[in-house]
Amino acid sequence: MTDNNPKIKAAADQAFALMVSSLLYGVESCSTSLTKNKSKLSSKQIATRMIMISKMIEDYGLASGPNTVPVSTLDYAIENINHSAEEVRKNAVNLLSTAYRRDKNKT
Repeated sequence: MTDNNPKIKAAADQAFALMVSSLLYGVESCSTSLTKNKSKLSSKQIATRMIMISKMIEDYGLASGPNTVPVSTLDYAIENINHSAEEVRKNAVNLLSTAYRRDKNKT
């Protein structure tokens, strides 16, 4: 997550990490919800969502299952790879490369 205030950023990162690791929400639910809401998001919001998904892929992997990031979340990066904002394009490429690096040994 990106925020100008380091304390707010740290608290938000910690809160999201708790949601992802909880049994109530979990990795699959959190990652899917980040890619579903596409209503009038700013380029910074889109880029931040891709950073969050990349972090989940690094921590939990990419597959189909209750405790992993679904492969379908990669569609979000693919949809935004030609975005007008450079920050979004860069984070889309980073998300895809993170997914490849994290799971290249499985293929």
